[in-house]
Amino acid sequence: MTVYRNAKCDTYYSEGVEQNVPVQVKIEDGSIAVSYEENGVPVVYEGREIEPGHFELERRGISSKATLHRFSDDDVLEGSWREERYEGMWRIELREPFKISD
Repeated sequence: MTVYRNAKCDTYYSEGVEQNVPVQVKIEDGSIAVSYEENGVPVVYEGREIEPGHFELERRGISSKATLHRFSDDDVLEGSWREERYEGMWRIELREPFKISD
């Protein structure tokens, strides 16, 4: 498993943009998890790799769907998201990978 504890996310939506939001990304054996805090509440998007470098995710607890795409060994994930009636794009810069061995 590779964990990016110091990743940064830029989120684009109709009301504007949020930049450099700290997130943690875990990638392991065809699965991905992106976690962060929103107004002091933990948020987790989890999903699976549908093709190499292409992920589909959902946010726990609400009607949602998201995608993230990454070129092989690139340090950027980009995609779209939809939460209930809101939608937008997101870009995550992966920083300082930490590999955990089995």
